[in-house]
Amino acid sequence: MAKDDSGFAEIEEYTRKLTQNPESLVFVSLAESYRKSGMLDEAIETCLKGLQVHPTYMSAHMVLGRAFLEKERHEEAATEFAKVAAADINNIMAHSLLGQTYMKQGKFTNAIEEYQKVLTLNPDDATAQQMLKQALEQAKNNGPARPEEPAAASAPATADAPEAKPDTKKELSQAEAFTKQGDIDNAIKIYRLILEADPENLVVRQRLKDLELRKVQASTERKVPERSKPENLSSHRDNDKITSDDILSVMKDTIPKPPEKSKAAPKPAPEVKPEPVPVFKKEEAQPAPPEPKPAALAPEEKPKAAVAAVTPEILTALTKLVQTDGIVGTLLIDEQGAFLNSTFKKELDVQEMSKTAALIFEKTDKAVQAMNYGKQVKQVLITGEHGQIFFNKFGHRILLVQAEDNINIGKMRLAMTDVNKVLR
Repeated sequence: MAKDDSGFAEIEEYTRKLTQNPESLVFVSLAESYRKSGMLDEAIETCLKGLQVHPTYMSAHMVLGRAFLEKERHEEAATEFAKVAAADINNIMAHSLLGQTYMKQGKFTNAIEEYQKVLTLNPDDATAQQMLKQALEQAKNNGPARPEEPAAASAPATADAPEAKPDTKKELSQAEAFTKQGDIDNAIKIYRLILEADPENLVVRQRLKDLELRKVQASTERKVPERSKPENLSSHRDNDKITSDDILSVMKDTIPKPPEKSKAAPKPAPEVKPEPVPVFKKEEAQPAPPEPKPAALAPEEKPKAAVAAVTPEILTALTKLVQTDGIVGTLLIDEQGAFLNSTFKKELDVQEMSKTAALIFEKTDKAVQAMNYGKQVKQVLITGEHGQIFFNKFGHRILLVQAEDNINIGKMRLAMTDVNKVLR
């Protein structure tokens, strides 16, 4: 890199100030001037000395990372940018430079993850869009990364040593990227590879089931005429976060509508025979009609009444659950689609949403049985472009949890502990 002569005056000024006060933060400005002037070794040395005094000063880590990157010391550059991104998850520059570093290292899956974070923070970033496209293309050409096999000849494992499981974060990021691009086949391949190494990963297993079901539904829809879709189907795509209207729209358009009741043949009305009217004499008073007795509940209706009861303990648990970061709201219904409770802040048609949610769970249950995955579904996870929907069945109740796309699955399961206790 050619030296920038105009920066020498700044270097002299910052050097003088740093000499007067060695603990001053001016070392960052001095290092940046060195870097812009092409004096990369001096920039690195200045940053390292300053960070000994101010180890948590992220601006210094950023300048040091850029100097390492221009020096083509990619591993050290990635370490510095990762520190900044971890300290400030909303730092667009840190994620962008980290993605650039990963691209130079050939770590395309890591680069995909970083550019996705950039676009989450700034969807209009044209450079990040282009780089994400390149990273996806490179990852696709190189094929999905298979988890590394342990070296069999190196040393025998001891009986007490736990079996090592691969870090699936990179593979998950790549699979999610393929899903968003509509490349379902490649996403399914990656999820299957992950399950080969970690068969007990329930989240991956559920996502694989969702994609396989989605693939079956897509092949079925191509064989029948396409139905007219609501005009507002794409309205939610303009927002970065999923809303209650989005989930209702997605559920309406994902599951076929049930047949209209009017199409069924009407049952003939039972013939009512007129009862004889008693005739009273003028001097006789007509007896008062007996008061109707309250109809007793049929034995089969009692469980439904019990299901509909939402106790204070349930309300407390749901209120606590919706306060978890990343959870938008909850909807509690019975398995027939009757509304029981909602914690969504935004007003919506809960009756219609309850019926649609019950229909989704019913259709998924039947599809899973048809694919020989089990007799009864307990949980369903739907991952969309802007968020996730969790269905959990507790006896005769179904709890729908709407979450943002960056929700931590483990944290959400922990938050569900109290809800599990009261609903079971």
